[in-house]
Amino acid sequence: MSSLITGNFDKSDIGQQLSTWFTERPDRVIQRNLFMELVCGIGVKPEAAAMRLMDCIMKAWGGEEFGELLSQQIDDIIRFDPPKDSAQAEAQRNTTSLIDGLKQKLCSLDQSQDK
Repeated sequence: MSSLITGNFDKSDIGQQLSTWFTERPDRVIQRNLFMELVCGIGVKPEAAAMRLMDCIMKAWGGEEFGELLSQQIDDIIRFDPPKDSAQAEAQRNTTSLIDGLKQKLCSLDQSQDK
C-alpha cells in the first residue's frame, strides 16, 4: 500500500503493473497526486486513501474512467453538516466550488491523451 501513497512502485509483479499503467499515461500520476494530496490533506488516513485509490485503479483497468472514479471517491469522502449560519454556508459554498474545480481537473485529465 505504501507504493500507492508515494507513487514509488517496487519490483513485485503488482508494483510493475502499476508502474507500467501510470507510465503509459503520465496524467494518471497527476490524478493520483491530486487525489492523495486532497484526501490525506483533509484527514483521511493514507492507508485508507490508498485502498480507495486501488479500488479506482481496479475499476479503471476494467474500462472505467480513472478521473471520474477518483471524483466519485471525493464525493463519498467529503460531506458537510448543515451550516449553522450564513458565514458557514458561504464557506461551504466556496469549499464546494474549489472541490468541484479539482474534480473537473481529475476528469479532464482522462480526456487529455489518447488511451
